[in-house]
Amino acid sequence: MVSPKWTVLAATGIMTFLVSGMLGAEAPELEAPLFIQDNGQDLEVDYCSVPCVVDWNEDGVKDLLVGQFSYGYIKLFENRGTDLNPLFNGWTYVESNGSPITANYG
Repeated sequence: MVSPKWTVLAATGIMTFLVSGMLGAEAPELEAPLFIQDNGQDLEVDYCSVPCVVDWNEDGVKDLLVGQFSYGYIKLFENRGTDLNPLFNGWTYVESNGSPITANYG
């Protein structure tokens, strides 16, 4: 049986696990963590943040949405690279009618 490989993508407050291979009864083999970069630096978000990977702008490349615990804002990190080699360069708040959308928090 092939042992699954896990790559850990990490940002302050975010841990995302990508699984490849077959899942089985064996313990997973973890690779070294890989920090997600934003404008050449480790991507940082508020504590207790909630990430969501989705093609937000429907350009065929997955972007990163991050819900914040404090104030309930949602940050959009638009991917200017590819799914395999994402490139983030700053963020914007998700807005409706020119105002940031907020979700319940706290």
